[in-house]
Amino acid sequence: MKLSDLELRELIPIFMREDETVGALATVVNEYTRRVSRELPLLHKWEQIDNMDNRQLDELAWELNVLWYSPDAPVETKRRLIKKSDMVYARLGTKWAVEEVISAYLGRASVQEFWEYDGRPHYFRIVVDNYDFSNLDVKKFLAVLELVKRKSQWLEAVRNRLHRWSKLRAAGCPVIGLKLLTHPYIAPDLQSRGNTYISSYGAIGIKLKSWE
Repeated sequence: MKLSDLELRELIPIFMREDETVGALATVVNEYTRRVSRELPLLHKWEQIDNMDNRQLDELAWELNVLWYSPDAPVETKRRLIKKSDMVYARLGTKWAVEEVISAYLGRASVQEFWEYDGRPHYFRIVVDNYDFSNLDVKKFLAVLELVKRKSQWLEAVRNRLHRWSKLRAAGCPVIGLKLLTHPYIAPDLQSRGNTYISSYGAIGIKLKSWE
């Protein structure tokens, strides 16, 4: 018996087959194992995504039904979209899903909810870093966004945040000193006055001389 043809009820003891709970459990397990058997061939393909060319990636995206996938995208973008497709499907309509898909196409991107920038209710805007919008196909961008965003939200704007990096070198040294300012002064009434003293002194002493 192949996994794709598994019928769990046939493996259950006869006395348990008529039990409704057991029957329901067998049905669920059958469906799960059949789905797994269908996805098993994808495991080998999944390991080879980084080695696939554009044609192979396009076929795999079609097989996985990645609705937001674009055949015109660069090969690295295609690989990222396919690798994250299961997670995006599981979170469709969330902020994370929008950021993940838009980042794959435009580079680093983030979503700002209306309360984060005092906007209108149910609106949001996308902020990207250093993107060249001259190459953006607006219609395709909006179509992709419509597939992953919540239907009750609307895009208000796309903002491009530009970053420029440069080196700045600066140096400094402390200076400590005293600054003296002199101002000329002229006395209004200049007078000359003074005294002269004359003195003299005398010295009396004995000169000593030694002989060796």
